[in-house]
Amino acid sequence: MRLEISQAFVFDLVYPSKRKPIQNALLFTAPDYGEGTAEHSALDWDYLIGSELEGFIIADTLATKTGITTELLTGESATKAKLLGGIEKDYSILHISSHGMVSDGVVNIIAADANNVAEEAWVSDTEISGYSLKNTSLAVLGLCFGASQLLLLQDSLSGFIKASLLAGINLVLAPINPVHDLSTVVILNEFYKHYLPNEHGDYPSRPEDALRKAMQRTRTISKAELLDEYSIEVTEEYPYAEPRHWDSWVCYSKEEL
Repeated sequence: MRLEISQAFVFDLVYPSKRKPIQNALLFTAPDYGEGTAEHSALDWDYLIGSELEGFIIADTLATKTGITTELLTGESATKAKLLGGIEKDYSILHISSHGMVSDGVVNIIAADANNVAEEAWVSDTEISGYSLKNTSLAVLGLCFGASQLLLLQDSLSGFIKASLLAGINLVLAPINPVHDLSTVVILNEFYKHYLPNEHGDYPSRPEDALRKAMQRTRTISKAELLDEYSIEVTEEYPYAEPRHWDSWVCYSKEEL
């Protein structure tokens, strides 16, 4: 399951009139949480296979765009230190896909080796808000929470999104309900295809329009297309036709603060 936020915190789809140029991207996906020790075995963060696929496919999509350099932090390299170091570099795009944890009203990103070092591998929303991210156009927040965490997210998640916007990020893309890992790969990759500039440096779609097009593509993608384009095998002819696979993603703009 992914990010959840109550309807009270859903903002209108609005975007600043002047878009920052996109020069580079940081992808933080599928950390290797480690096997764990006897002391911390209760944490038991499971590896996210869908997050791994998400990272590689989106990195490939970004690589096709002229002038956009991409750093992919995944597996053992997806550490807290490297994530914070990457955030400090103020990338144009910040894409995060990992487990999430709510603790004392704070949303935390779970980084590599968390099964061994516990909270030392957590990155909190307060840490992110301490950075100046004036060059960051977009943050994609895809965090997987356990069922016991969902009731704690009503206020905490809105705080996480607000912290990202206050740090200077123009736009945050996050879901308001739990979503399927593999359909998330499709909708986010399709979003990037329409959100990113074309070979002439022009932006063919506003972010909210790019999201609508990604939703439509996810809803109508067929079994054969899914296998051909994403190497995902399914049995249904249109596996992501149900709204739960595509209607939860929302754009949040700092103009709404």
